[in-house]
Formats: sequence, C-alpha cells, structure tokens
Amino acid sequence: MELGWCTKTFRCLFIFFNVIFAIVGIATIGLGIFLKVNPFITYITQIKLDGSSTFLANSVWIIIGIGALVVFVGFCGCVGAAARNKYLLGMYIALSLTIPIVILVFVILAEKYLDQGKDIDHFRSTLKNRLQNKYSENATEFTKPWDYVQKQYHCCGVRDYRDYDAVFTGNDKGKVPISCCVSSANTDLDASWSSSSNFCPNQLMYSDGCSLKLSDFLHRCVNIGIVADSVIVALAIIGIIIAACLCRRNAEKEQYSTL
Repeated sequence: MELGWCTKTFRCLFIFFNVIFAIVGIATIGLGIFLKVNPFITYITQIKLDGSSTFLANSVWIIIGIGALVVFVGFCGCVGAAARNKYLLGMYIALSLTIPIVILVFVILAEKYLDQGKDIDHFRSTLKNRLQNKYSENATEFTKPWDYVQKQYHCCGVRDYRDYDAVFTGNDKGKVPISCCVSSANTDLDASWSSSSNFCPNQLMYSDGCSLKLSDFLHRCVNIGIVADSVIVALAIIGIIIAACLCRRNAEKEQYSTL
C-alpha cells in the first residue's frame, strides 16, 4: 500500500525542516570559525580575564562542534526521510537527543561564568593586578592585547588612567600609553609597543576605564550564545517529534503490509 498524500506531504515537510536545520548548523560552524579568527576575541583570551580565557577559547570549539553535530543530524533526517529508512531516522532521534544535553552542559558552564563575572569588584581587582604586573613594553603577551582593547573600546586602564601609576614610575610617573589616546585610532600601535617614550598627553586620553566595557561585552557574548543554543534545542525537539511520528507511520505501514 502506497503512502497517502498526507504522509507524503508530512515527509516532504520533514525533509525541508532538516534542510533548514542543516543550514542553521552551517551558520553555527561559520560563527565559530569567525570567533576563532576574530582578533578581538583572540586578544581577549590572551588577556586571561579572571581565569576565563580557557572557557572563552573552549567555547569557540564547542560552538563549532555543535554546528557540525547539527549538520550531521540534519543530513540523517533528510536521507532517512527520503529513503524511508527507520534506522537513519532512529539515529536522527538519538543524535537529536544528544544536542540538548551538550547545549545544557554548555549553558551551565556559561551561567557559572556569568555568576563569576557579576562580582565587578573582584573582576576589576584581578584585571588591575594583571595590568600592573604584566604591562610593559616587553610583555607582549599582555601588553599588545590590552592596548588593542583600549584602542577599540576607547578606554584607559581598568577603572581609569590612574591604574598606570604603578606601571610607569620615576620620570614616567603619571604617563599613560599611546593606546589611551583619543588619536590612537590613527596610530600604529606596533610602533608604540617598541618605544616606551611614546605616551599619550593627559589632555587627550580616554576618561573611561575598560573593566565595565569588557564585562558588558563578555556578558553579551554569553547571552547571545545562550539564545542561539535555545533556538537549536527547540528545533531539535521539534525534529525529534516529527521523526518519531514518521517512524510510527512507517512501522504501521510495514505491519499493514504483512497482513
């Protein structure tokens, strides 16, 4: 007995759904690759904000992994539905169930990270300690990323420019790096990193500190990730329900055929 018109339409819609699901997965992989090569994210991880650099670096790979899993699940769904293969549909359901689990673990870790970042005083204290101990013309592991952040966010120091009082001493007391300068957008910072005499005049420096801007940026990234993951979970659950219905219809057809 051939499948009815309703069942065929249902199967076509399921294939279309999984094409969209696979496209979402490809977009997720693209996002992960973009974050991986994005210089700002790279510099943020190099600054090692309150021990969060490992989480940020691993998050990129988790995003890419989730995207790859979504693409594979979408492929299994399309082929399984087109071939009416209950084994591929069963694999689709099993793999779809792993997606919410993986994302749940990621969200829990993200929420844990957010909770740590809510203590802005601790965040500032840790960041200020790194600035005052690691910032120098030779400490490129921290100096170059930090100068990049100041230039991009138009800020100076952790709380403000006075954080540099412990960095520049003696004859350089009261000075701040060129990346704190309003005109640094047109300045070659590579040159300033190789020259300790390249400072910003006090009247041209940024007045805001970088801690709040960095904290807001990191929280936005995590929240966007949580929203995107929630969408993927919702799609996975819908796909599981549809696949289960298709498996049931195929089973009923096989049972009918044996009568």
